[in-house]
Amino acid sequence: QQHYGKENQLRQQRELVEAIEALQQQSKGQLDELSQMIQLYQTMNGDNPQKISLERYVLQWYLAEVLESANQQLNQLTKGRYRFELKQETGRSKGNTGLEINVYDDNAGATRSSHTLSGGESFIAALSLALALGEVIQQESGGINIDALFVDEGFGSLDTNSLDVGMNALESLEGESRLIGIISHVTELRDNIPDQLQVQPAGTGRSRIKVMHMASA
Repeated sequence: QQHYGKENQLRQQRELVEAIEALQQQSKGQLDELSQMIQLYQTMNGDNPQKISLERYVLQWYLAEVLESANQQLNQLTKGRYRFELKQETGRSKGNTGLEINVYDDNAGATRSSHTLSGGESFIAALSLALALGEVIQQESGGINIDALFVDEGFGSLDTNSLDVGMNALESLEGESRLIGIISHVTELRDNIPDQLQVQPAGTGRSRIKVMHMASA
């Protein structure tokens, strides 16, 4: 009677072991799937050795397209001195990696941060990027034409030399089948812009638009 009792107990324990092994195999499959999901999430979120999220990876690809187009304008406006480059080094965190822009300075024969550009040079760089962004949008969006570019301020912070550089850059783009408008309150610009729309206060919270056609110097 004790023998049969032990035999029945052994059978129950073997069934329990088999059930545990089945659950263990099922858990192992779920843990493997969970591990893959965690790895995918970390990769998409930027928790990876490159510290680049999926969103930044896609933006980086588009930014590279913009820089390639912008280099054509920058080469023309700086007479071949500067060239945009996408920074390849991994930053300290995922928040500052993948979308940083450097410039190659042909005069120095070295690459440096775009933050080291002077006021006038920064304006030319920003103008080149804006023109290139318009070109890329037209290419990617199928049939969309961007015929006008409006530069909103930025001139007020430029010194006289930088302002001359910026104006020369804009004048060099004149006649390239694109309208460039400048929105500014800087007095020095008035003598350099032949066609103007002046917003003049008329009192009681109203303004009027005055069209000015000045003889170009």
